Amino acid sequence: MKFLLILVTSIALFAVEVEWVHSYDEAAKLSKQTHKPIYLFISAPECPWCEKFENRTLKDEEVIRFLNDKFIPLHLVRGFDSIPSRFKVRPVPRHYVVDDAKKYFYEDIGYFPKEIFMLMLNTTLKEMKE
Repeated sequence: MKFLLILVTSIALFAVEVEWVHSYDEAAKLSKQTHKPIYLFISAPECPWCEKFENRTLKDEEVIRFLNDKFIPLHLVRGFDSIPSRFKVRPVPRHYVVDDAKKYFYEDIGYFPKEIFMLMLNTTLKEMKE
């Protein structure tokens, strides 16, 4: 029993999480330094689709690693965080991929299961290189 408790605790300590930035200015600065695009996720506390996206898609280890490796992940919450006025905040969830020159490469709304979300991210990265 003791071994099982230690094992579960150890796994929890090494759980992978999205390395969210919570300021657009900080994300833009990091994007410029690293030459990675920003993945901007705008949510709202009262949004069941946001919660579903966060608890399912954004908890997947492959999604987490991909976001952390290829993007500057930025999560802003409508009503709590400062969101630049050029981004629409309704309806949510809202998704943007932006480069360091502030050019949109992708904009969409809604819940995405892992497979669709990964396809969107990969397609967007490919289009950015063209």
